[in-house]
Amino acid sequence: MQKIASLSAGALTAKAHAMYGDILGADAYREMLGCRSISELAAFLRDRTAYASVFSDLTRARIQRARFEALVRKYAMTRIASLAAAEKALGGSLYKTLIMDYDAELLITCAEYLGSEGFGESMQFVPPFFLENSEIDTQALYRARNLDEMDAALEGTAYDRLLDGFRAGAPFSVRAYELVVDECVNTRSEALIRKHYTGETRKALLAYLQMRADMKTVESLYRMKTYYPQADLHRAGVLSNTMTAFTPAERTALLESADVPALTETLRHTVYGKQAALFSEGVIERKTGKALLSACAHALRYTTIPQVALVSFVGIQQNEMNNLIHIAEGLRYGLPPEEIGAFLVTRTPAQ
Repeated sequence: MQKIASLSAGALTAKAHAMYGDILGADAYREMLGCRSISELAAFLRDRTAYASVFSDLTRARIQRARFEALVRKYAMTRIASLAAAEKALGGSLYKTLIMDYDAELLITCAEYLGSEGFGESMQFVPPFFLENSEIDTQALYRARNLDEMDAALEGTAYDRLLDGFRAGAPFSVRAYELVVDECVNTRSEALIRKHYTGETRKALLAYLQMRADMKTVESLYRMKTYYPQADLHRAGVLSNTMTAFTPAERTALLESADVPALTETLRHTVYGKQAALFSEGVIERKTGKALLSACAHALRYTTIPQVALVSFVGIQQNEMNNLIHIAEGLRYGLPPEEIGAFLVTRTPAQ
């Protein structure tokens, strides 16, 4: 097991707490919901928040949604890379799981652009830390325009068998590919944690990864029960992920729930039964997001384990990135503030 000296561990935890101080609060969200355009939103971030670091060169009267999203991702990824690089420099191993998360986003984004002439801006401005530590040849993957080229780009990496099932006849879709990618990344992350960490550190890190994977599963189950109630979920792959805190009996009960109310009742009797946000009003993505944010905020505030502080901050930063992208999308389509706000996942004063 790789250990970080107590003094260094304190420095890593302090860095995470200091960076948390720049996370946007309720007042900022109220003001952003009052913006009338993406350009006005970008100007607010430039003039009133730590996002000035990426929006400082904004001089155009208008900014397109794609560029706004790319800059927001740059800000989030730069901060995550800074924390990951510090953990690596101190002799830790957890940064590798953050590289895998980047790999997963890259793989799924590239799948979305298969057959197109361009790649868009969503993965622009990636910090060098991710590019230097990922085993994927980013440029080769960017150039892939079909499954053969994607397969060739991943040859020799840990991801070179991801397309085997589709080559064997399974129908390809981005959603199906995402499930395969998630299972690969979660399995590798779990193996890394079990190899390098023991005791409470291992337990806490695995619990975080399990909850993150389980919340995606819950979202998929809710959607399927709502829109495809007659679907055979045993074949749909929504529970393909082996990284889970659900028991085998709970997984079966979740799959076989007759409808959303039955699914909700089953969920109450799992390890997530005390996550009040999961049983509140609102869309399922907001409920799972609030449960994750609450868990991350609580862990960051009280943990004495530096690796837990690291992943907790990452979860909070990624949530903020998603919030800003939601606001920009809402402004793009002219949605009223209350409708945009219904999809945001924000801190409560107690957090």
